[in-house]
Amino acid sequence: MPDRLRWIPDSADHWNVWLGATLVCDVTRANRFLLDSPGHDLVGAHSSMESAAAQIHAWVRWTDKIIAEEAPAIGGPRRASLQP
Repeated sequence: MPDRLRWIPDSADHWNVWLGATLVCDVTRANRFLLDSPGHDLVGAHSSMESAAAQIHAWVRWTDKIIAEEAPAIGGPRRASLQP
């Protein structure tokens, strides 16, 4: 699976992780690598950046799978629309 995530550092100990235009989570290096998403659906504490990245990649794959499975039940792929 190609890495679709962009890791944007905004300091020596903090990264924002993006998937396209969506902020997936941020990662902060303290005594551990702490990750947290805006909705707190994705949180974790890891001893290495590699472990934190593995959790983030797994979460992205899982959410992709859930969206793909739900799409037929809701009438096709989810799309932003102003129409009801």
